[in-house]
Amino acid sequence: DLRRRYGDLAKPDIVFFGEALPDRFYELSHKDLRACDCLLILGTSLQVYPFASLAEIVRPGTPRVLVNREKVGRNVGLQFDIEGSTDLFIDGDCDEGVRQLAQLFGFSEE
Repeated sequence: DLRRRYGDLAKPDIVFFGEALPDRFYELSHKDLRACDCLLILGTSLQVYPFASLAEIVRPGTPRVLVNREKVGRNVGLQFDIEGSTDLFIDGDCDEGVRQLAQLFGFSEE
């Protein structure tokens, strides 16, 4: 029994679904996202808020890359099939999609 062996139960340093996010999230997310050069969005339905709304915070024209098994994100303004859009969809699982991105950027050896 873990409790007897290690003492009282410990909560991991994560936020579970339905729990309040830490104040630090709200303090830094807008500033950080407005400063990013490219937003990677990995493996999500983009239906759970406030995280889904993060894709909308980046500066206009900032590339947003969704690596996912489904093309989602219309609800947060992602536009994959519109000429001139800076949004990119990579169809597939996250591990393979990130490998493809790494290779494109010359990081395949690392």
